Amino acid sequence: MRANQFTKPQQLDEVAMNPNSLRQLASRIPGAMAGLEFEMYVPNAAQADSDYDEENDYDADETAQDIDDIIRFFGENDANNSRDLDRLRDRLYEKYDEWSQDEQDAEWDNGVGKEELLTYYSNSEAGKAYIDQAMNDLGFTAQEKDEAKEGGEAAEGVTSSKDLPKTVGYQNWVKAVTAAEPAIEEKVDELWDEKGDEYYAAHEQWRENAESPHVQAFLRDNDLRTMSAVEEQYDNLVNWPYRTNGSISGGKSIEDVAAEFKKIIGRNVNYSDNYHGGKRDDRSYVVEPDGSLDQPSEPEDGGIEFISPPLPLDQMLGDLKKVQAWAESSGCYTNESTGLHINVSVPGITSTSIDYVKLAILLGDKYVLEQFERAGNTFCKSAIDAIKSRAKQHPEESISILNQMRSGLNALASKAIHSGATSKYTSINTKEGYIEFRSPGGDWLDEHFDKIESTLLRTVVALDAAVHPEKYRKEYLTKLYKILQVQSEGDTMSIFAKYAAGELPKDQLKGAIQQIQLQREITRKPKTGEQDGTKYWFLVTAPGLSAGKIEVLAATPEQAKIEARNSWGVRDNHFTDDQMIAKPIRKYVVDEPTQPTGEIMWDVYDMNTNQTLHTFAAPTRMLAFDKGVAWARMDPTLNPRNLRIREHE
Repeated sequence: MRANQFTKPQQLDEVAMNPNSLRQLASRIPGAMAGLEFEMYVPNAAQADSDYDEENDYDADETAQDIDDIIRFFGENDANNSRDLDRLRDRLYEKYDEWSQDEQDAEWDNGVGKEELLTYYSNSEAGKAYIDQAMNDLGFTAQEKDEAKEGGEAAEGVTSSKDLPKTVGYQNWVKAVTAAEPAIEEKVDELWDEKGDEYYAAHEQWRENAESPHVQAFLRDNDLRTMSAVEEQYDNLVNWPYRTNGSISGGKSIEDVAAEFKKIIGRNVNYSDNYHGGKRDDRSYVVEPDGSLDQPSEPEDGGIEFISPPLPLDQMLGDLKKVQAWAESSGCYTNESTGLHINVSVPGITSTSIDYVKLAILLGDKYVLEQFERAGNTFCKSAIDAIKSRAKQHPEESISILNQMRSGLNALASKAIHSGATSKYTSINTKEGYIEFRSPGGDWLDEHFDKIESTLLRTVVALDAAVHPEKYRKEYLTKLYKILQVQSEGDTMSIFAKYAAGELPKDQLKGAIQQIQLQREITRKPKTGEQDGTKYWFLVTAPGLSAGKIEVLAATPEQAKIEARNSWGVRDNHFTDDQMIAKPIRKYVVDEPTQPTGEIMWDVYDMNTNQTLHTFAAPTRMLAFDKGVAWARMDPTLNPRNLRIREHE
């Protein structure tokens, strides 16, 4: 976005803000640090002798974090073209897929498979037939069978024993399942040995939902823990990206350049005659020749790389101005062959704390965002279809799919971020404890210098937001809604968007999915009366009540609103149906108390006449008082000061 698209100092839209807003926002991030790696040509400076034989510089070796990290490393210094890097990526993923399948097969054969087959068969029609037979053997009546099955359905997905149903129906369900277990287990043993349709269906279902083994374990098991080990196994595909030589020519030595630079920058400077040979520390600049810079204006001009230490933002920006002034006075220059990298760290950054989805969205880099949106839409479409097809009967499967979607979407965002390594667009590389942002580079001293400060500040603000879930949540969620094509607050993808953005905790995900299912189930039924007698607990809210929400038992939202009005003691003209909101919470279980758990009945009475005026339910005396006052204010003939609250006898 361009600067003229900003309207408010605090406005955030993909973290594309005017310089004043960026300075203000970045100043509120204590502990943010930045470093620069920049290249330029220095007149008459030392440069590599073209007649000297270069060799691989293995001092630049690194630990391989994952496959994307490997591709990033071998893409350095333009040592390998995109086709070779794609071939390396494909080979690594092919090897990972084979290894991953072997790992999962071993896990399946070593105990997991038998349990998964038991679960799969128990939930199948054939497995349920054993439970039906057990009910017959136990002498259950038809009504007891129905109540037992309802108890079993109510317990689906419950992970805590304290949350299990307390009904007689559920107790009978447990008896029937226990009685059927020996026969089911015997049948499962047969199916395991036969390796028939049920076996492979259970295996496929488990494989779809199982988490893939970690890539770092794959690298360890296949002796690919370092970049040099990768090169050793795939030297026919890629070249080592770092080269070194010991022959230097030119009028001004690297030592001379380093001494001159030290005077103007006011900090310690380490130097080396070899590329990547200078000592790195947290307080010194490094000055080295860069043999890849081969487009000087004059043959005697040398390409030099300068690497800053990590510095607070204000100090880094101050140093940058000194560099510009020195370059102008010394005749240093840049062109399309030179580059500039921005390294940024913020408090709280770790290898696991970065939300790649949020970073891709908030960074605002056009290329990255377009790639992420395109991939995200394609990826999410198939996942949405899967959710719609499975969510009707088994919400726990929907939750599994949503978990996979969040993991997959994060991987897509990571891929989009790392795929922007072109001369025109920004790319992002994860390092240990910081992030490297590759700016457009090129002629940064002349054409792009005025953009460096805003780019640096923008990356700091975006990265800080990506490691702190609470920051810019609304803006992030709004953009995520757009990418995922969320149609309304009540559809499945709105639930996923909130879950992916951290708005919806994992422990609330199942309830949200079940609520959508209940809403769809109720919507399909007629508004007046129910043929099957099914009832639901509804949470009803209304305007004008400080404690204006209540749980009621009803068959439809319309009936729930009527029940709520009756409980509050208000007439129809106080609230219209459109003003009231009735959300289904859960199905009513037979024999369940009709009063919400934890609520107490209260009386509103006139202290002058001691006459009870209204009775309602509330969990605490304070909420009862608020509700009573709110109720009284709806009747102009009542004076709230004369009213008191007491527990109903």
